Amino acid sequence: MTAEAVVPAHLAVPIDDPSYGRKKPLFRRQSGKARITIFEGGHEVVQQAAISWLSQQVKPIEPEE
Repeated sequence: MTAEAVVPAHLAVPIDDPSYGRKKPLFRRQSGKARITIFEGGHEVVQQAAISWLSQQVKPIEPEE
């Protein structure tokens, strides 16, 4: 990916995430609670996508002692 600036065909999967607006997501992987998305653009944050992801997170309720 870094040498060619292209997602290899064997890793490319269509991603439908409207929160990225015009910055089309190109690659996404998730492991546990961590997720990475590579999208068209430079080194930047897509604020709407970040807010959308954060709004879906739920803090676990810790049992009372």
